[in-house]
Amino acid sequence: CPRLEGFVINCQRGYKPQLIQEVGGQPHLQRLYLTISPTVAPELIPILDDASLHHPFPALQKLWLLVPSLVTCIELLRAMGSCYLHTLDVSTIDQILVPDLKALFVTIRDTCSLSRLQVIEIGDLWSPNGKLNEVGSSEARLSLHTLLPLLDFPNVRLFKLNIRMAMSLGNDALKLIADAWPLVVDLAFGRYGFVERPSATWSGVAYLVCKCPQMTDLELAFDATVDDVSLTTSLPGFPKN
Repeated sequence: CPRLEGFVINCQRGYKPQLIQEVGGQPHLQRLYLTISPTVAPELIPILDDASLHHPFPALQKLWLLVPSLVTCIELLRAMGSCYLHTLDVSTIDQILVPDLKALFVTIRDTCSLSRLQVIEIGDLWSPNGKLNEVGSSEARLSLHTLLPLLDFPNVRLFKLNIRMAMSLGNDALKLIADAWPLVVDLAFGRYGFVERPSATWSGVAYLVCKCPQMTDLELAFDATVDDVSLTTSLPGFPKN
């Protein structure tokens, strides 16, 4: 199929390595749904990293992944080298923790076109079974420092973290995000923002909404009891409340 543009691959035990090699070498493939089981993941990347492929998936624009962990996604992006992804949607079986998330974001910045990437969605299927103390640990707490590599992508339209992770994003962080992603339409940060009182307030939310006029959906934990919106609306160029 020399004109193949889309494909679905489920890499379970018993899959044929020749298939992933053949699809990876397709010059016009733009859309790929790829499921990689834990038993297959260790042997898959060496196949894609084979010198004969000269960087797999050269024309890929939209990538949907279901993988054991973010490590597999990181290795795949590195094997691809410079890429022109528009959409990256990753779901993992294991819990996503900050060190791997930060490594993924750095890899995305190093391999993806800064002007092309617009959709980033990261999620996990891990269940905490009510153990919120694990979710609140330092390795499960997102801060601006983790997000910084992605702020180099000016055309982000959708960013979603569908993960069980506490957020440490204050008003200053929201302002930097708003200035970096003025075209964002859909923005969602995690599911456990209320493990502790959020540091973001109405002031940061107002700045975010005003700087991103196309935004239609916002999922963010903030402290609505602090009525400080005037700190933003009193700034030059911002609408009065």
